[in-house]
Amino acid sequence: MYKFSIIILSFLFLNCSEQSSPITPEAIDSTNIPQIINTENYFSFKIRADSLTNSFQELLSFSTDSLHAYLQISNIEERKYMGWVRLQTEDSLVLYSKSLGENLSDPEVNLFGNIPYKLNFSLSEFTGDISFILRRNTYIDTIDTAKTHKHPDAIYFNSFESLDDILPFNGYGDFHLNYEVPIGGGEKSLYISGGCIVPHVYYFFPPNEEDSYYVLQCFGKTTSYGGVVSLRLGNRGPFIKVDIQPNENIWTYYRTADTLFCPQDSVMMLRMSSNYSSMLIDLLQIIKLK
Repeated sequence: MYKFSIIILSFLFLNCSEQSSPITPEAIDSTNIPQIINTENYFSFKIRADSLTNSFQELLSFSTDSLHAYLQISNIEERKYMGWVRLQTEDSLVLYSKSLGENLSDPEVNLFGNIPYKLNFSLSEFTGDISFILRRNTYIDTIDTAKTHKHPDAIYFNSFESLDDILPFNGYGDFHLNYEVPIGGGEKSLYISGGCIVPHVYYFFPPNEEDSYYVLQCFGKTTSYGGVVSLRLGNRGPFIKVDIQPNENIWTYYRTADTLFCPQDSVMMLRMSSNYSSMLIDLLQIIKLK
């Protein structure tokens, strides 16, 4: 069993000389009261703070070597503060360190087999929202196997685990393997970026063996302008697509609402393009409907 031991060192308000009141279930969502969630596989610290000075240290008991960290800071109203979040090993090696000095959405960071022993958090005169998450990549309770496992009727499934998985691709952008993955997505995903010449990535399937209908599904995330993953009949024919939403900083499941009909002996084309930015794609499937 994985255990957490939380030590809250201090919560000091600028307009009050006393320590903050104890955390109660009724007050958990109140301003300046942290929301801390602990399970065997997951740690989360969230707070909406108003001129808050705070520091705490948490001793962690993770033993898994597949950990991801995610930090989001938003709605900052002032810049009269300092702060940071830091993950360290037992011998004080810093695995992850971020300043809390500006609005940001830090993509999920893979700790590449390093196991943090403690987490340190520090704030000074902070006004805004903070969400910090540390989780196991193999957090089984959140995995929907219908979305992460290969569908029995899938004619194409790609989790982008090796160079062989992207060697058949062509395109007018930059694409390569990346170590940020959704839950249940293995160890790697596909990174895509590019400019005005599209598609950034494309692949032609072999001729269809029989008249069939298809849908497309995948997981995606982006930090700016979004992107598109589509399945097209030939190079210029009808198509179905999913739009990877702008500023979708967490892995999100997408599935086409429409179906694509592909006649016998016709060819389908997979196309992926980011919108003048970059995006990540994983667990891509083309499923044949019966």
